[in-house]
Amino acid sequence: MNFWQVLATTTAITTLSTNLVQGAEMIATQTDETIGIGLKVYQVQLIDDNGQTVDTIRAVSGRAGKQTPSHKAGSQTPLPFGIYQFSMPGNVSHPGGEFGGAWSPIIPTFETGRSGIGLHYDPSAFKNNGQAGTAGCLATPTIEEREIMTQFIRAYKPTQITVRDSSFPNLPNRKPLSSPFTESL
Repeated sequence: MNFWQVLATTTAITTLSTNLVQGAEMIATQTDETIGIGLKVYQVQLIDDNGQTVDTIRAVSGRAGKQTPSHKAGSQTPLPFGIYQFSMPGNVSHPGGEFGGAWSPIIPTFETGRSGIGLHYDPSAFKNNGQAGTAGCLATPTIEEREIMTQFIRAYKPTQITVRDSSFPNLPNRKPLSSPFTESL
């Protein structure tokens, strides 16, 4: 774990212990599992306002070959670990192209050079077309997972998403992470 990962994880732990989440939330944990051409998988827990995991989906962030989170703008690496707020809880718009018909913007609650971050679908996650992965957003790799994420955001209106690495401990009252999906091409 590098300095930025330790700093972000420490910041997230401190913030979570002092600011209990009000309402629904999402927790994205980077794993060592990869899909497509080397994109690290994030297990994303969708948690209701009672602290119960409603569902778990996969996501990817960053481009293949650039899978270490960074605070540097334009790096095309995964989004930095930390806590992000939904700028419009419950809202998912429908842009086309590599956003795959779903977009929900999030804002870091910490200092970073990154901006324009959101949740969407990556239609190229399993392709070797130069577009696999994201420029730094968090994106689902399948349409089915996009629909689960979209329905959760609209129904539960989460206020924040925590992005962390696998060494971050599970939070109390959270079900263990599991992978309900298998890789599909």
